[in-house]
Amino acid sequence: MPNIGLVHVLKHHVRKFGFVGLCLLTVSAHSAATDSNSKNPALKEFSADFGLHLYGMDVGISQHQLHCNIKQTDSPANCQLTTQSSPQGMARWFVKDSAKETIQLHQSQTEFSWHGYQKQVIRPSGSQKKDKFTTYQVANQELLYLEKNLKFTWSPGLFDSTSIVYAIQWYAKQHRDLNQAKLQLHVGKKQYPLHFSEQYQAAMVQLGYGRSAAEKFRFGNQRYEIDLWLLPQVEYFPGKVRIYDREEKQTLLLTLQKLPKFN
Repeated sequence: MPNIGLVHVLKHHVRKFGFVGLCLLTVSAHSAATDSNSKNPALKEFSADFGLHLYGMDVGISQHQLHCNIKQTDSPANCQLTTQSSPQGMARWFVKDSAKETIQLHQSQTEFSWHGYQKQVIRPSGSQKKDKFTTYQVANQELLYLEKNLKFTWSPGLFDSTSIVYAIQWYAKQHRDLNQAKLQLHVGKKQYPLHFSEQYQAAMVQLGYGRSAAEKFRFGNQRYEIDLWLLPQVEYFPGKVRIYDREEKQTLLLTLQKLPKFN
């Protein structure tokens, strides 16, 4: 919620979210696309740009890339999701830092799981502050927070706030019930089970390059309420995400700026 990247350097609650994406879609070919996606749920390698909106203004751009290393066709691929986020426009007056996320994932036709995360807050040239790192690693069914020397429970449904959206994409390509996936969101030192109140609802969504047909998902927990629009005609790629933080009473909006490029 990802990365997203720049989100992590705006404010404490904003740092908890990562990114989200989007693409063009046509309703007429929806059935054929759904059938094709269900046969091959693995996410394709991609690069995409997302706009970040907060405090009533556009504050930056977050670039996302996914690369996978497939060693054997019958074993999960090792994938790396990276985000690079930086302030733009008037936001540069009050946000000087940029941010980079590096996320380790495993995926196959039967598995999509989270195995590592590092966020680097990058200080501007000339700053007296050092870059700040936040690193999680999965080992022996535990999640290790290296900088704080803390341990948490790990499960196959656990993801950070950026990769959770791509996990939902993976499940949506198979048209599976998301409540059966037992997804959880890890934020800071807390883990939040996710409940989906809406799934696969036909909708129109405003993107960075125009309106598009989509499928809407609504989910959350005691703290967060999240709306997500996926685009079935483009690999169910995440289109837009709106995250409402009940504690901070703030809304974060991320929107794909142009069609993603698939490798």
